[in-house]
Amino acid sequence: MVNKADGAFTRQDQNSFETFAVYCGLALHHAKLYDRIKRSEQKYRVALEVLAYHSVCSKEEVQKLKNARITGPVDELDRSEKFNFIQLHFLNRFFVPSLASAFRHSCASRVEPSYIC
Repeated sequence: MVNKADGAFTRQDQNSFETFAVYCGLALHHAKLYDRIKRSEQKYRVALEVLAYHSVCSKEEVQKLKNARITGPVDELDRSEKFNFIQLHFLNRFFVPSLASAFRHSCASRVEPSYIC
């Protein structure tokens, strides 16, 4: 506040302005928190979409596998315990700590340490 129309500021004017300033600060803080929450929700949705994309296959892929004839050993099956659908270091980019920790505990023995968040 710069000027008062009729004289000097009183103690009540000062207290009122301080209260107003506190409410303005709280409003800015809540707006910032709301923005963080919205961004976090967007990152969460992207992570879920990526996980959903990698957890399904097309009908053509299923039919191709059903029609395939296995004539010998399948090398890919020997390495299946080392295969990782989503490299775990990407989970930190999506800020999904609960998901990262879930994979950390269940896959720690099968995944190279550099992949663990």
